Amino acid sequence: MACSYCCNNSVYIIDGRVTINGVKIPPCPAKSNCVTVINNKVFIGGYEWTGKKWKKTIRALWHLLF
Repeated sequence: MACSYCCNNSVYIIDGRVTINGVKIPPCPAKSNCVTVINNKVFIGGYEWTGKKWKKTIRALWHLLF
């Protein structure tokens, strides 16, 4: 499930706080600044933002490693 407010793909991490298109979301459990946005899905440090919470997924791990 992609978060519905990621259409412009502006993701910022400042002091561990994550902001997607101006909306602050809970911090990612991983301490990483590696951000990937593909098809309105946000991946940070092996976690994927599902729109409600951070979830560790195989797809997110793939984006972390490659």
